[in-house]
Amino acid sequence: MEFRKKMSPKQGVKTFNQKFGKGKSNDELKEMLLVADYLNIKDMLYYLTETLANRIKNKSVEYIMKFFGIENNFMPEEEAARKEYELLRVLI
Repeated sequence: MEFRKKMSPKQGVKTFNQKFGKGKSNDELKEMLLVADYLNIKDMLYYLTETLANRIKNKSVEYIMKFFGIENNFMPEEEAARKEYELLRVLI
């Protein structure tokens, strides 16, 4: 329960990211997220999901798929359409 000792209810996600989440690897955060979910520690679950969301914000689809260990199962036509859409999204 190191988390409960370090965080007061008034501290926000930004403080959590700076003090607790910053020194952790992506794998450590994902493991802690699973533990917080299993133990139903709602405050920690909230902070961890926000921290992970901030880490993948504005990243490419390839990065996010690799981050979560998702295998690419798009057909070549779908992959081309997805890349074209992503390029247009960046340009707009």
